[in-house]
Amino acid sequence: MKLRRLFQLLQLLPAAAAAPKPLDAHATLLNTIHSLTRQLSTTHHSSSRTLILSSIAAHTPLYHARHTDDLPPSPDWLALDAGMSLGIMSTRIAAVQMLTYTTTRPLRLLMFSGISAALGPGWLDSQLLFLYNTTTGPLPPDLIGGEYTRARELCAWATAHDTRLDGFIRGNAGLEVIICDFATPALRLLGSRNVTAPDPPRENPTIWFGPSGILHWRPPARGEHAAMEWVRAAAAWNVRPDTRVAVDYCALWTFPPDATAADAAAVRARIGAGLREPQPCTRVDWRNVVDTLVARYRPLLASAAAAVDGAAGVALRFRPDDGGMLRRCVREFTGHLPVLPADAPEAEIVAAVEGVLGEICALLLGPRVADEAEVARVREWLDWADDTEGACERGEVWMAAPVWPLLEPRGGGDEWLGKEGRWSGCVGVEYFRERAGTEEEYRKQEL
Repeated sequence: MKLRRLFQLLQLLPAAAAAPKPLDAHATLLNTIHSLTRQLSTTHHSSSRTLILSSIAAHTPLYHARHTDDLPPSPDWLALDAGMSLGIMSTRIAAVQMLTYTTTRPLRLLMFSGISAALGPGWLDSQLLFLYNTTTGPLPPDLIGGEYTRARELCAWATAHDTRLDGFIRGNAGLEVIICDFATPALRLLGSRNVTAPDPPRENPTIWFGPSGILHWRPPARGEHAAMEWVRAAAAWNVRPDTRVAVDYCALWTFPPDATAADAAAVRARIGAGLREPQPCTRVDWRNVVDTLVARYRPLLASAAAAVDGAAGVALRFRPDDGGMLRRCVREFTGHLPVLPADAPEAEIVAAVEGVLGEICALLLGPRVADEAEVARVREWLDWADDTEGACERGEVWMAAPVWPLLEPRGGGDEWLGKEGRWSGCVGVEYFRERAGTEEEYRKQEL
């Protein structure tokens, strides 16, 4: 192929020839879709800002642990896994009752992507933008109490805008559901039982705020087994998506990275309108598309040598070169789709898929042989999470961290959101046993 022709092809995608931007909406949205209901990649992309209509099928068990014998107020929380409820409530000095519910029809829910159930700046951004048009507040000193305030305000919005939502779904170590009305006929209480540990904790968890304003939480002695049950529940969905939650890609909206108050209000208005009226949509399973894209191209971006070897195969797939090879590579998954209205939520996904493939295809089919620096630059821009699990000893599970509030940043510091705090490894009860104690003891350890 002549160089002149290759340069002409590259002109079809001027953005692809440019250096990737540090924070690109296309790469971020693809990572969000790939991460939905997967623990490892959600932890990696913890401060995602996408909202998506979701559902939980009829006859799905849901769990709520509490320290009293009465029923939950409205709104309140349900967990998809009993271990999560147990881990939250069994680390305190109190008897624990476990309520088990089942759904009698599909629950209609709006999901906040990322580690959106974590209490701290960054993780709560999408909820703060949704409710208050800003990421700076209000964040009350009593963050736990603030959770109920936000839940009431979210549910009030859902009712006022005739969205037919039963609640909202968020993640941290596992998934939790805010139910707006526990009297809904969509839920049926199956029973309640005492699940207090035979040798329960004699102290409550230690809680304090780090320099970044994020709440630190450590279970007390004798609370490590309950905390470990929470980790096990989350780790079950490390790699495979939690299929108990179905997502509707026809109803997906994202706040821009530097959203103004006007941006936030506009996105919220589109969400309200989209929940009331179905939007034009192709019904493509975009998780399958994104998973295929990642599985296909991740090995080719492992190194420059892999890129060179893989480029020949990519070029072969999209021949003959009639001036459209690069375009066919970019539009492999989208070229056959009908044109969507620009304001249709799915149009954002189409643009993201083509934008990411624009970078990849330009690298692999470009006029120059890719070197290590170019491959590393694109790989860093894509920021694909490591979805593989390591081998662990009996009783341990593999987790990516930090995961608020269970697994702290590397070294026990306060780098919850930055790359410096990330780590992956095996976690067992010893992880929590080593951290049991008072806040004063933690401070001495840090010094």
